[in-house]
Amino acid sequence: MDIIGAHASTFGMDTASITADWIFDSGYVTWVGITPDDTETRNMQREQIQQLAKSDILAYIKAKNTTMRYSYLSEMMEQY
Repeated sequence: MDIIGAHASTFGMDTASITADWIFDSGYVTWVGITPDDTETRNMQREQIQQLAKSDILAYIKAKNTTMRYSYLSEMMEQY
């Protein structure tokens, strides 16, 4: 709490306004280390990568070797 409190101005808040509830409810951290929509996001990314494997093997390899960011995959899928 001390660390994030030191950065309260980044969020446009004062230190007293930042609580553990606010941090969790805002999605900055979770109790189990995954986001609430992690399963949906992972499944969507997996489907997109599998489609790349069928249409462009080089893009597939790049997608598998890159951090699995939704935006990267979306950009790749727009090409097909």
